[in-house]
Amino acid sequence: ERIQELLGMAQGQDFNALVSVYEQLDAESFLPELKNDTLEMIAKRLEKIRTDECELLVQKLQDEMAGTIKENARHHFYPAEKIMARTVKPASPEETSTIDAALSAYAAGRSRFEYPVFAADTSRNHSGREGMLLTPDNLYYGTRMNSYEIPVTSIASIEASTGLLNRKITL
Repeated sequence: ERIQELLGMAQGQDFNALVSVYEQLDAESFLPELKNDTLEMIAKRLEKIRTDECELLVQKLQDEMAGTIKENARHHFYPAEKIMARTVKPASPEETSTIDAALSAYAAGRSRFEYPVFAADTSRNHSGREGMLLTPDNLYYGTRMNSYEIPVTSIASIEASTGLLNRKITL
């Protein structure tokens, strides 16, 4: 009855409400089979919501960058559509290796349903272990020794400046 009550609360709710239901179910005691099956069902729904959102954000960012920022081999967009196998050709390991390296190197603290949108690789060997990673919730960036996280909601403005010796982005 409690699981049905929580699932009823989740019907038609947004992502954050569904995450809240997931966390409540995870924290409460139920028969393991019921709990695991229900958590798996909710997790799949949350993953679909987030990857759909990610796919739309990737497309929007690609459209915005087209014509204003030159294509660069160090820029990597998350292939959400291919990851979810909605295309005939799934994502290859080469397409995701740089983003996967960034996720493990300096964005390991992200939440379970926080998917990347864009990564800029600044590592010397093009490994993806240094640079910047954008998700819908946070901007992660890291160097060899340090990693940082900035919530997207706290970014008031972005300025880019280029010069002969001084190129930078200021948030």
